[in-house]
Amino acid sequence: MGTYIKQEKYLGVDKMGVIFATNNSTGTVLFINSLTGQIINSLFIGGINMFEQAITPDGGRLCVVDTARNVLSVIDIRNVQLVADIPVGLSPTSVAFTPDGLNAFVTNQGSNSISVINLRSNQVIASVTVPNPTGIAVMPVFGTGSKAFVTRFDGFVNVYSLQGADLNFIETIAIGTGTGPFFPEISRTGNRLIVSNILDSSVSVIDTFANTQLAKIPVDAGPLRSKITDDGLFLYVACQGASTVVEISLTTLAVFRRVRIRNNNRNSPPSDVAFDPAGNQFVYIRNGQRFITRYERGLINPLVLVQSTPGTILGQSLLVTPVFYTIPTGTTAAISTFRRQSIRPSKPWLTKRIVNFYRL
Repeated sequence: MGTYIKQEKYLGVDKMGVIFATNNSTGTVLFINSLTGQIINSLFIGGINMFEQAITPDGGRLCVVDTARNVLSVIDIRNVQLVADIPVGLSPTSVAFTPDGLNAFVTNQGSNSISVINLRSNQVIASVTVPNPTGIAVMPVFGTGSKAFVTRFDGFVNVYSLQGADLNFIETIAIGTGTGPFFPEISRTGNRLIVSNILDSSVSVIDTFANTQLAKIPVDAGPLRSKITDDGLFLYVACQGASTVVEISLTTLAVFRRVRIRNNNRNSPPSDVAFDPAGNQFVYIRNGQRFITRYERGLINPLVLVQSTPGTILGQSLLVTPVFYTIPTGTTAAISTFRRQSIRPSKPWLTKRIVNFYRL
């Protein structure tokens, strides 16, 4: 018989992404249809506190940082298989890759170090000492001047030249005492670095070529993670303390709009944001411990896409793949804890909806 998943076309776009959401209650990673909210698959990896996720540049592997078990879990996305649990340092927080995808860097806040991992052998090949590292971002292309940036909770960003898997220290950028820099985000072109300063409710915009802070923009309380749009024009910041997502113009370096995130008429703190891969103007928001919502850019109209049952604790990070995957049938144990939400386009008179079914 086979298993079928539904793909939908919006505004003539024939693609969907897969949302990756971690479930700390069941130790699983969920594969979710980005348009319908339907859970396509779930993979048990035994994660206890899955803190951060990242997809390798080729789109083939998902790497999940488990802060409690001190491991980096490597998942084969296409085959829905756990490839390896790689031991790293204490309290790992973030992961990034070399542009060729051959190596990964994991920041270990509890060990004051960065683990350098070869993703062919799935082994740690080096360790770099860094005081209190909270996150890492790497320029997306190799070449002269390619760099890696490591945020430090004491108010600094370390800059490294990148040669293969080697991190060579260049200098330190001062963000400021009492700022608490966390989770850096780099633009697709590599020219801008965004740092969320969770202690003083601001984001820093850094010129990655000059290694200078261009602006420090006040946002709402508790900025945690952020994403830059592909065109590099806007930044979306998840502010947990205020239950808002703040949209910033990177042209004017000023706040453009705010979206209040609520579920059941209550504020719901967002921890991460992601963008639709297929050209639809959708923003996905990881909010609360049980919800994933979506809204159309420019229209403040959030829609609950995924809602788990009470007691389920989803992880903090959220990813959407840039392409459509045909995912084989796998473990479905966690699917029963979620319910699917219907889609009501905010402008149905402008939205052409076509439904296709794909056999796996």
